[in-house]
Amino acid sequence: MQKNLDGLNVAVIGLGLLGTSLAMAMRRLPVHRLGWTRRREVREWALTEKILEETAENPADILSRADLVILTLPIPVIIEFVRQHAAEFKPGSVVTDIGSVKEVIVNNCAPELKKYGVFFVGSHPMAGTEKSGPKAAFPTLYDNAEVFVTCDETTDEEAVKLVEAFWQAIGTTTVRIAPVPHDQLVAHSSHVSHLLALALTMAVLDCDDKKTLEGRFSGCATGFRDTSRIASSSPAMWREIIENNLPAVLDAMDSFEAYYKKLRAMLEAKDFDQFEAEFARGKALRDSWIRYKNEKHHCNWQVIMSQDYSDLIRVEKADVYLGGNHIIKDFNWSVPAGQHSFILGANGAGKTTLVKMLMGYAWPLFGAKIQLFGETFGSVDLVQLRKRIAWVSPFMQQWTRQDWTGLEMVISGLDGTLGLFRKFTAEEEEQALGVMRRLRCEKLRDRKLYVMSSGEQVKILIARALMCKPELMILDEASVYLDITSREFLLETIMHLACEDNGMTILFITQRIEDIVPVFHHGIILANGQKVVEGTIDEVLTEENLEKAFQLKIKLIKNSAGRYWPVIE
Repeated sequence: MQKNLDGLNVAVIGLGLLGTSLAMAMRRLPVHRLGWTRRREVREWALTEKILEETAENPADILSRADLVILTLPIPVIIEFVRQHAAEFKPGSVVTDIGSVKEVIVNNCAPELKKYGVFFVGSHPMAGTEKSGPKAAFPTLYDNAEVFVTCDETTDEEAVKLVEAFWQAIGTTTVRIAPVPHDQLVAHSSHVSHLLALALTMAVLDCDDKKTLEGRFSGCATGFRDTSRIASSSPAMWREIIENNLPAVLDAMDSFEAYYKKLRAMLEAKDFDQFEAEFARGKALRDSWIRYKNEKHHCNWQVIMSQDYSDLIRVEKADVYLGGNHIIKDFNWSVPAGQHSFILGANGAGKTTLVKMLMGYAWPLFGAKIQLFGETFGSVDLVQLRKRIAWVSPFMQQWTRQDWTGLEMVISGLDGTLGLFRKFTAEEEEQALGVMRRLRCEKLRDRKLYVMSSGEQVKILIARALMCKPELMILDEASVYLDITSREFLLETIMHLACEDNGMTILFITQRIEDIVPVFHHGIILANGQKVVEGTIDEVLTEENLEKAFQLKIKLIKNSAGRYWPVIE
């Protein structure tokens, strides 16, 4: 059995969100990517998009040639697929899966494949989103994830090592565990969370009265969004997971129920001192888990400080004069925490001045009120406040020496400088490389800035910004110097950042309509220092609004991905 991945035929069976994302991630590996899924149109799409290098109508044509097979199918389908096709796998090959439950899969698949000289090793990557389907896939889904590799004394050691090598090569960390302890663990750490999200959603939104429901729709904001997010997951998938891990899930529910009753008894007794202490203990436990993920897996998740604000940004009655010119005029605006937003405007509209005002580099007239993270300008240390913000602009390139390497520039984000003026530690290097792997720019670690393309320089600047784990990232005309290929690659990176559960809000500033990708659900158009319009992306990006802002007749075309493209009439 081959111990490294070089030249291996690796097949992904099943092209939903998880399988397609995995195949995308495999493009970094020195392997030949094969794959199969039931729907022909998906197979053809995967070839066209270069997600796969080869597919076939009959799965046997793929299985018979694959050295390593990853089954990315629902739990019952994994078991049934192996039963039907066991004799078609290449003798001596290794098969793994991504199922959320391991005992039932291992007990059914390993003996069946062993009859034909095929090795089975169970896997469970702790990665995913509430979305589904191949079009929701993205290549960084598995980055920095932990993957449970299930094995016991009967599992072939060389097969386990090959599976571990595969997962580690796409940027994950592997953990060995036996199937039964695995199922007990994930019942507590993952499965019960989905049941609680479901229960919360139903308790809050399952209202018979229309007026009550409308009120709750209005009252539910980012806190409800974050705690209920996984209730949007596939109902069929979660039926299969719970059904195949029921005893462990019921045990996890018992643990939760016992604690919930304890909490209720505390409140009924009006023991608010104990309640506050318990809340503080819970916060400390969660924060320690976040730090573990950040330190061990470079996840860039936020340890949320105590917040008494709902708006990340709030601007009231702001007027800014620069050089005697009235740049920002009677400006009022707010952005809720977690709401990725855009600012669109032509050159001279006031976009950069607005950013400078948010950073505390341009001050409005007396009577204005500027708040970031609930802190009011004039009564807060702006130096400390700026440490919570990442400002990324291609214009930064003119402020720095061009002989820094990519690694040095990224590490300098820890110091808040443009370029590194000291020696870095091994820990800092590993942290920087972890961030660069997330952005797929690790190859730039030793390259000097002056030999990088504009697109590569922008990616290094974004990686630098992520080193300080910002709560707000301002992308100021980040794509202005890029060609079409570099721009699309940057926008793909931004979409992945916006989809990560990292507590960071992105503010995207641009003069190009087509750069506004659908992760920016809300935004404004600026013209002459004033808002033309504010609202959702569909409310803002209309032909009428664009004509007001740009003084041009613009026809808009919305593509299947939800992006608007302008045509000048």
